[in-house]
Amino acid sequence: MMRTALGVLMLGLTLVATAAANPIGIDLFVDFEPPYAMTSIYPAPYTTVFAYVVADIGYITGEDVYSVSFDASVTEGTGVMVDFTPIDPSYIVLGIVGDGITVIAEDCFTQFPATLGYVHIFYLGMPGIVEIVPHPYLGHVFTTCGDPGSEHEYCYVQGGGIGMYAPEPLILCDHNPVSDVAWGAIKALYR
Repeated sequence: MMRTALGVLMLGLTLVATAAANPIGIDLFVDFEPPYAMTSIYPAPYTTVFAYVVADIGYITGEDVYSVSFDASVTEGTGVMVDFTPIDPSYIVLGIVGDGITVIAEDCFTQFPATLGYVHIFYLGMPGIVEIVPHPYLGHVFTTCGDPGSEHEYCYVQGGGIGMYAPEPLILCDHNPVSDVAWGAIKALYR
């Protein structure tokens, strides 16, 4: 009995320590009709589909979000990703869909869930999935508002089904990629 209680206590302390190490969490997911969390859509072939990218705070510490970096992909043969359009004209978008996108809100994202924008997909008629994937250079990251802001990882939790049911929700929290150049520079410091 004492071992079980001690084990539960240690697990609780570990979870608290993990939350303290990453004080704010954000989830990104695909929604075809925000704020209704519509995760699947059945369009006519050869029409344009809008897959909205939505950010939601996982646990709140009082910090707003300044920028979010991500990319999008769609199952091969399902459609062609054409463009990313911010939902608010005041948002700044760096990059293009397929090469990595960073959405910046100069006044910060303060209301959640926050729709960042939408990916235009020309649907070819074959069912498939649209997903949020890591930014190829920055990974799964967002920056908080502050002076200075701090960078954190977010979790990708839900893709969208085009012409099919949505995939099962998942929690994918990747670590930022370390490029060979950066890793080589780090190793060189210790030679």
